[in-house]
Amino acid sequence: MLTPSSIPSRPAPLRRTLIFGVVLIGVVVVGACALYLATEALTRDQAEAMDTCRKEAEHFHHLCKTVDPNDPSSQYIIACMAAKDYDFTTAPSDCDTRYPFSTQPACYAPNDWLGWTIDRVRHA
Repeated sequence: MLTPSSIPSRPAPLRRTLIFGVVLIGVVVVGACALYLATEALTRDQAEAMDTCRKEAEHFHHLCKTVDPNDPSSQYIIACMAAKDYDFTTAPSDCDTRYPFSTQPACYAPNDWLGWTIDRVRHA
């Protein structure tokens, strides 16, 4: 027969450890999913920003080529991306030398702390 004094009032140490482990795994999984979603959103936003800047450059500087970074069209794209919080850089290995650097989303790095952190994790 069970009496109130024979029922433990607190969980056993093993049970507490299991509960802590399950909660910790849940937090890690949720954090990993959030980081993945943020990375995907950043990549998508960067590609959309590049597409918008490229279209605007073609509209305003339709006679200029984007091959040379000093051309007005390339300068417009670089300035447009800077206005959208992306810095032009040729450091990433994703920059393909077969195409103009100024037109490749991979050649731009986010300049805000969240975007920079996500970009570092993605390229790690």
